[in-house]
Parts: sequence; C-alpha cells; structure tokens
Amino acid sequence: MNCGMLVDKLVSRTSSWISNSLSFGGRQQLIASVLFSIQVFWCNTFVLPVAVTKECDRILRSFLWHGVGTSKKGGKIAWSKVCRPKATGGLGFRDSRAWN
Repeated sequence: MNCGMLVDKLVSRTSSWISNSLSFGGRQQLIASVLFSIQVFWCNTFVLPVAVTKECDRILRSFLWHGVGTSKKGGKIAWSKVCRPKATGGLGFRDSRAWN
C-alpha cells in the first residue's frame, strides 16, 4: 500500500495555507478540523504503517509550532503532552500511532 499520498496531502495542505499570518489558535483549529479529518479517513480505511503515522505526527507538530509542515525544528512542548485531553492540560489532539 502506498501511503505517500496521505503524507503528500498533509504537506500540500500545510504549505498552501498562509501559515505565517495565522495565530497559534488558528493553526490549532486547522489541525483539529481539517488535518485530523484527512487522517481519520485514512485510518478508518487502512491500517497505517508506524513510519507513516510518525511522519504524519511530525508534519502536524511542525505545523502547530512553526507554521510549516516541513520544518525540522523541535517543538516547545512534547507532543505526548499536547495529545492529552483538554481537562488534563493538553490540547485534545490524538496521537496517530495510538489512535490507528
């Protein structure tokens, strides 16, 4: 199975948005509504390889912290803490490895 289409779609979406002018909350909302819905469709249809889920999480992390999906820089907070429920101090995102 070629999961490169999923990664390409996430990268193209994050690079097409004018992310430098988006606030942190705007990027957070785009991840929660658009990017996760793309990932949910793929996860419901296929069991994704671990390498693909890691790459998807890397793209989402990079877009959240830096505004681009291809940055190699580290984030400000660990992704595992961001993926906690909002009631426990996280942003309510889902880790794609655990979710898939």
